[in-house]
Amino acid sequence: MVNFAQRTGQTNGLRKLNDVRCAGCRGMVEAIDSAYRSGGHIVGGELSAGRLRELPLDFGAEWAAFANARTAPQTVVRQDGTKEKHDGAPFDLYTYVDWADGWSMRWLRTPS
Repeated sequence: MVNFAQRTGQTNGLRKLNDVRCAGCRGMVEAIDSAYRSGGHIVGGELSAGRLRELPLDFGAEWAAFANARTAPQTVVRQDGTKEKHDGAPFDLYTYVDWADGWSMRWLRTPS
């Protein structure tokens, strides 16, 4: 869902997956919205995650997991043609989800 939102600027589906308490989720949606709202677009930046390992529960979540993940190089192209480049890199993904008429992201952290 994140990769689709970055590629298209369509964040409604991603927004629906995010619990209102997930600050990391809001930040991700806001960054995508900002690029597209100003007439720009995003190239690259695809996220991929390895094997999920279950974590002890916290943050009021019903399921939690950790994964080694990676982001591909990304370029945010602004309406005026300026480019903001980000190197791809590995990172640790901690995710806590909850079920309420569908799964939603309760808490997300990418500390590395």
